[in-house]
Amino acid sequence: MGSSIIEVGVGLILVYMLMSLLVSQINNIIKNLLDVRGEYFVNELGRLVSDPQVRARLLAHPTIQALMHGDMVKNITADKLAEVLVDILAGSGEALEYLEQLHNSALVDRLLEPISDPNLRRRLEQVLATARSLPDAKLKLIDWFNTTLNRMSELYRRRMQFFSLVVGALLAILLNVDTLAVGRALWNDPVLRQATVAAADATLSETDLTTADPGTVQESFATARQTMSQFLELRLPIGWMVDAVDASDQPLATLDPLRDSRNLWNFVPGNSPYWWQLWLEKIGGLILTTVAVMQGAPFWFDLLKRATGR
Repeated sequence: MGSSIIEVGVGLILVYMLMSLLVSQINNIIKNLLDVRGEYFVNELGRLVSDPQVRARLLAHPTIQALMHGDMVKNITADKLAEVLVDILAGSGEALEYLEQLHNSALVDRLLEPISDPNLRRRLEQVLATARSLPDAKLKLIDWFNTTLNRMSELYRRRMQFFSLVVGALLAILLNVDTLAVGRALWNDPVLRQATVAAADATLSETDLTTADPGTVQESFATARQTMSQFLELRLPIGWMVDAVDASDQPLATLDPLRDSRNLWNFVPGNSPYWWQLWLEKIGGLILTTVAVMQGAPFWFDLLKRATGR
């Protein structure tokens, strides 16, 4: 590439992209193990449909049951819920034919007949107050369910963002992915810079972010292991060590061992005269990494393509 600054930038972008991929894959494992989306759906539906019998029948309906596993919950739409609720309240066969002939208040009264919970009944009376026919009632129920699904999606998005922040911070700390230390190492080592740029080109060729997230925990573990292997193959100055350093010993090395930010021994007050500087630099470097990872893999993938001219 010719420019050391650009090569350092490419190296850091590659680190952020691989870290972001890891966070995304770990999030996928978490949401599958904890069934986060399904939990939000059941909770929000419980707040909306307060009648326990109606809610139980709604959740037990074959249409909903088929989509209640893992990330399939996102395919439960407002029109599906409205159709199922009408099916529960109206019945089928002759009862449904009879309901289709009713209009206005007679239709609303007949629809609300099976509901025993006064709160749900009052809420649906307000929703269906102006319904003139069964199709019109379904449209109003779709709007009603849409409000809840949108709220659920927003809550789910915020929780996953929180997971991403926590997972990103933990990964940065556990792996010691310090932006300042990595950037310094890339700047001082031309061989490492060139190897990282070559790895960036290879990663762009091998990575496809358009594919869907793995559907099972096992597949997510497999992709996370693969991403971790790619990351470790970069041979960057990451990870921790504990190595007592003799302050009187001054080895012929580029880096003063008492300034080595990978050595936990140097962070203990009294072991190194630079311990407080190391703490400040380490905290700053880890925060920079965490904030960068929060931008997401697609952001860094696109930026890496631009930086490498791909």
